[in-house]
Amino acid sequence: MRFGVIDGDEVFVTADFTRSSGETKLACIDRATGAVRWRVVLHAGQPDFDSGGAEACAVVRDARGERLIYAAVGGYVFCLDDQGAYRWYAPTDCDALCNMVVRGDRLFFASTEGTIGVADVSDAALAKVDAGRWPAVKPRKQARLTAKSAELKRTRHAGKGVIVECGKERSKLRVRVVSPGYNSEWFCQFPRDLREDGARYVVDEVREAAQGGFYRALGEIKRLDDS
Repeated sequence: MRFGVIDGDEVFVTADFTRSSGETKLACIDRATGAVRWRVVLHAGQPDFDSGGAEACAVVRDARGERLIYAAVGGYVFCLDDQGAYRWYAPTDCDALCNMVVRGDRLFFASTEGTIGVADVSDAALAKVDAGRWPAVKPRKQARLTAKSAELKRTRHAGKGVIVECGKERSKLRVRVVSPGYNSEWFCQFPRDLREDGARYVVDEVREAAQGGFYRALGEIKRLDDS
């Protein structure tokens, strides 16, 4: 057994049941009896497919109430129906997935190369893929610098960036977004070694944290000088 997830009366696992074939199978197992209800070999049939590597699986019910099982093996992610029949499969483009979870139409994952990402697995997105009109991947990096603030790039214009401002509140330096359209009451997660009382900065993007209630600064950070 390599990975498993419990859903109701069943357990879904990835495993090499023969111990010698090197093929990874996804199996549905009855929790009460241990009987294997079905199992299927996970194989993409592509030259770059490798049946080894980290595996992960997840279970979710779609908008119609149908149960879908996702499994990741060898740099590919597979979607199967409740009976183990393939719905679709696709390359991850970020090596093998070692963990994933599905929430609604979004598949969140972490890969062995250190990528954390999210994929749109909605029917509308899959239709675009079938039509050859899938959107380009948008990589984002958490704003993170260890250089001193004096070494930051400086600019007099925000351009398309978002302006954040650092100020002292009691004994701590806090950062808030001052560009219009954002909640000025929320703090913004920002590298501590770059904070300077009264300074303004431009970041590529600001996004609400998944937990809600505060923002995260994303992309490159520049010191905003007075224009």
